[in-house]
Amino acid sequence: IGLQVVYPQLYQQNPVAKTIDFVKQHKNIAGFALFNPAYRFYLDSNLLHTGDTAVLRQYIKTHNNVIVITRADYTNELKTLPLREAVRHRDIFELPTTVIYRAAGNP
Repeated sequence: IGLQVVYPQLYQQNPVAKTIDFVKQHKNIAGFALFNPAYRFYLDSNLLHTGDTAVLRQYIKTHNNVIVITRADYTNELKTLPLREAVRHRDIFELPTTVIYRAAGNP
């Protein structure tokens, strides 16, 4: 019963499960500092992983349709970048909250 009923319901509350369709709609994906590593398993392409805001700023300038996956802990570090929050979900069994930002020029 646990694997057939409880687990699927819990899994649907996972931030990755809730947002992976949104993430896959974007061609250019970056992970900033620490982020939920499960995204790497679901993506067909590589993503930029950096903890440097200067690198991220350059990536946003040179690519279209950029999203950035990170944790809420890094909100202050990203304030100077042209990003707006698109999605926020708290991880079920962990402390972090996953936040996905969209480059300000993106639809």
